[in-house]
Amino acid sequence: MAEPVHPEASESAFEPAPEPASELRLEPAPEIAPAIEPTVAAPRPAQVIPASNPVASALPRVRAAGKFLQAGPDKFFLHGATYGPFGPAERNHGLPDAATAGRDLADMASWGANALRLYHVPPEWFLELCTAHGLRIMVSIPWGDHVDFLRHSASRQAIRQLVRDAAAHLSGWPVVAALLVGNEIPSTLVRWLGPLRVQDFLEELIDDARAAAPDTLIGYANYPGTEFLQPANADFTGFNVYLESRAAFEKYLARLHNLAGDRPLLITEFGVDSLSHGNEGQADILTWQREVCQAMGVAGNIIFSWTDEWHRGGDWVTGWAFGLTARSRTPRPAWHALAGGPPLPEGLIGPRPPRVSVIVCTRNGSATLEACLDSLGRLRYPNFEIILVDDGSTDNVPEIARRFPNVQYHHQEAAGLSVARNFGAAAATGSILAYTDDDCTADPDWLIFLTRALEDPVMVAAGGPNVPPPAKSLAQACVIASPGGPAHVLLTDRMAEHVPGCNLAVKRSAFDSINGFRPKYHAAGDDVDFCWRLQEAGGGIAFAPAAMVWHDRRTTVGAFLKQQRGYGKAEALLMARHAGRFGQMGGARWRGVVYQPAMLRLMQHAGRIYTGVFGYAPFQAMYRPALSEAGWLLTGFPWWFLTAAVAAHGYWFPPALGIAALMLLATLVHTARQAAMLRPPRPWPQLRGFLLLWFLLISQPLVRGWSRFIWNVRLGSAPRGPWLPAFTIPGRGNFPSKSVTELAFWSETGTGRDELLAALTDDLEDRDAKPEPDDGWRDWDLETSLSRWWRIRLSTVTEYHEAPRRLTRIRLGSRVTTAWVLMQILAAMACAALVPLTKIHALWAVGLFFVWSIVFEMLHHRAISRAAGLTAAAAARCGMIPYIPARPRPAAVEADAESGTEPDPTSP
Repeated sequence: MAEPVHPEASESAFEPAPEPASELRLEPAPEIAPAIEPTVAAPRPAQVIPASNPVASALPRVRAAGKFLQAGPDKFFLHGATYGPFGPAERNHGLPDAATAGRDLADMASWGANALRLYHVPPEWFLELCTAHGLRIMVSIPWGDHVDFLRHSASRQAIRQLVRDAAAHLSGWPVVAALLVGNEIPSTLVRWLGPLRVQDFLEELIDDARAAAPDTLIGYANYPGTEFLQPANADFTGFNVYLESRAAFEKYLARLHNLAGDRPLLITEFGVDSLSHGNEGQADILTWQREVCQAMGVAGNIIFSWTDEWHRGGDWVTGWAFGLTARSRTPRPAWHALAGGPPLPEGLIGPRPPRVSVIVCTRNGSATLEACLDSLGRLRYPNFEIILVDDGSTDNVPEIARRFPNVQYHHQEAAGLSVARNFGAAAATGSILAYTDDDCTADPDWLIFLTRALEDPVMVAAGGPNVPPPAKSLAQACVIASPGGPAHVLLTDRMAEHVPGCNLAVKRSAFDSINGFRPKYHAAGDDVDFCWRLQEAGGGIAFAPAAMVWHDRRTTVGAFLKQQRGYGKAEALLMARHAGRFGQMGGARWRGVVYQPAMLRLMQHAGRIYTGVFGYAPFQAMYRPALSEAGWLLTGFPWWFLTAAVAAHGYWFPPALGIAALMLLATLVHTARQAAMLRPPRPWPQLRGFLLLWFLLISQPLVRGWSRFIWNVRLGSAPRGPWLPAFTIPGRGNFPSKSVTELAFWSETGTGRDELLAALTDDLEDRDAKPEPDDGWRDWDLETSLSRWWRIRLSTVTEYHEAPRRLTRIRLGSRVTTAWVLMQILAAMACAALVPLTKIHALWAVGLFFVWSIVFEMLHHRAISRAAGLTAAAAARCGMIPYIPARPRPAAVEADAESGTEPDPTSP
């Protein structure tokens, strides 16, 4: 099997990714071998520790902490394998007997696992066994996510109830580390249902599960075919990734880190088939895959699978061998190669780590300085120093510094942030300078990941995410949820255009080559200027997603708006030297993508998804515009100035007041919609949070823009960049389409949409109907000209039921042609002309146009009926039969999502 190669372009935020030459995700072969009863090793006594053991039963809860997981006060790297299923859910919950399970769990614990993943909800006896062996569980809740689950409201409610019940059953068990409310919803099904509808439903399921199990981590197991599904309320980002090229694997993990944002990234499945690669090949690939996960700072990984014995599609799978052990539980070389527990970040430190000078600049920052210095003293890096530069503080900063003997304290007269940072560099002895702020606390492995990113000779600087800690007040929660905070800007998934100064490391040689920071930046903008000058000098800036610092956000609305005024001033200062990097209306024209959670959330609906032809692209990414120009226009300072100017003309021209009111209303409606999307997380009051967020979304761009304008006038600076960003995404077509009707066809022999589309394309070509296939950017499969007035569109999806049975759905829609538009205009003009020419009442003209429209609608339905007839004929030639749906039964959602079994949809 050829190695799947992740396209280089998919690392970029701008260019659409071409389809890889080979498949990404292995799926079970349609031909399932006859059932073979599993063989096991010679029986031995089950190793079961009593659940009452105080050590085993005192497992602390696993929780998310920024980019990582924690269990109690310590970091917790989830490490283990998938277990089962060993049959459908109704057969012992998909588990083996208790004796076999006890032996397996004892072997997993001795191998070094601390977790396992299940595909069924386990019973209490299995939870007790896992607790006894100290093995945490990640549970996938199965509910038939491979069929059209949004078709009926009864099915949706039944799924939600099933998830609530499963979460409630597991909520009292600390051994349950995480719940997955879904697993790999097929990309073609997501395309059929609509990505936003699917994501909204996943978020509903997460809310339901969290309400029933508030202390358990909740997420969704995604895969590259639907990477755009990112539930905003998940506690972590989980992905199943099967890539057998190291370079492709590294690139894709970098991308996944950026999709995860401030949340932990968990690889919920990765594995290698030993039949395809051999036992030694499996061991080699799994070894470097786990090494890459360690180097990239992945918070946890689950290997697929513990044993070759597993059940899917109503039968035992024998054509693959992904297990660390054989069906007899005989260990493979991979078992020995990966034994010993999760690899920790300390293993990344080389024999001669470079010396790092950590520099903190403060001015009256005593409220947060002690926590900052305490976190720096806990860094797990063997060769560093801490330098504190006091920029003329008048509070008790010197007293705090004296409490930390490992901190070098330096005082200077108040001269600004840039001067303080240069002062710290002059006092440093390290070959790498690492900057953070006095309101930040560093992750213990911060320097490990920063220095590793700087091992690339192309990179002269590096930075990572600055993650806000949990909010202490409603105001702070709204500040965190709103745009305007410090954020990194990425050119690719691994190279930055800008990283904030609160998390910035630079090689000393590069720092000296550009003479450090410019003194004119007193409070902000120094890091932006510094990064741009580094790149102009030919250096690269690496982004290290696991090099995390906690960064407190402003705690009051007044402090936040004061910060925005400072940012506006900084932008005016930056324009003096970098005028070409700012658009004509004042906003920065970043060449990369701003990874600020609020901005990404707001741009979510503006993106387009590259699905590949017929929706089969293995990597399906969402491409977003660089920024929302319309949204910025309705909230920026120029818009407010124009609104005020129009209102002022109301004194002479009263209608101008109405125009100004409409302009104000547009701003209020736009920002209210944004506030609804960016609502603060629970438990903060939702209504008060919405109103406060609404105010911030109105005031933040106004305050920042006003400050920038005033300082532009004072400094004589002005932007000279383009009006609009250079990057655009493909359009959707000239005219929108509408859905008209649906068909469905059943196959007992495994025939699906591929065969149907091929047969239908041949028929349309024979009739010279000019079938046009999807170009990879559309949500339909074929468009054909069966009428000069309409283009008929066909969208398809195949549901995989118990092998080899399949149900294929076809949605028929249409869009009008230019000829239709011209004909309607001419008809309307003709009817209107009859009124003065024949002196008939205007209602007669309206009636004539109505009759005309009815005739055209009859022609429309005739074209749709013709398309439906051709589709039915093509399906019949493929051996498919029409499917008449029965009344939906909620029990259907209890199907085994992993095995693919479903009740017979042809039954009444």
